[in-house]
Amino acid sequence: MTAFCSRGFAGAGTMAAGFLLLSVPSQVTAEEQPAMRGAIEHLRKAEAALQRASSNKGGYRGNALELVHKALVGTPKGIRYDSKN
Repeated sequence: MTAFCSRGFAGAGTMAAGFLLLSVPSQVTAEEQPAMRGAIEHLRKAEAALQRASSNKGGYRGNALELVHKALVGTPKGIRYDSKN
């Protein structure tokens, strides 16, 4: 009987904690976007590393540079979109 009660209370506590987390507003505002801004910095570093790499690696280096460039263009757009909505 005690085991059942302790599991029941643990489950209720977990559920209550979940509700509390959902009701707390996010501390990060749309303008801050630390993860997205961090991603931009990583993309810039990746672009620089790819540019320093020797040869085109069968076209894969060039493709990677294109994808990084697209991400560098798109990520700030995502930040601006989130700031407006």
